[in-house]
Amino acid sequence: METFVGPCPPGMQGCHNDGNPSNNFTGNLRWDTSKNNHKDQVLHGTDNSGFRNPNVKLNDLKLRVIRRLLEDDYLTQREIAKLFHISYGHISRIKAGQSWRE
Repeated sequence: METFVGPCPPGMQGCHNDGNPSNNFTGNLRWDTSKNNHKDQVLHGTDNSGFRNPNVKLNDLKLRVIRRLLEDDYLTQREIAKLFHISYGHISRIKAGQSWRE
């Protein structure tokens, strides 16, 4: 991009307008902020949030089991956290609807 568009302005990064990282046509590229680049990724479905994150410890099935255990009150939140090898705070945020809302 630097060759055809010019040097990267401070605080900017290369962004693909269509969300396709292999489409390097100059009309598809622009310099923009990290925040706007992430908005594009969400818009194009290419962000790594939720289950798409390669480092995620939970999957859809585990999340459903956690929610069921939270409803049943059979185990404490700390016990559920130990069972799934995640933090108590993560279980608390799941219960409160602050994480894994999708």
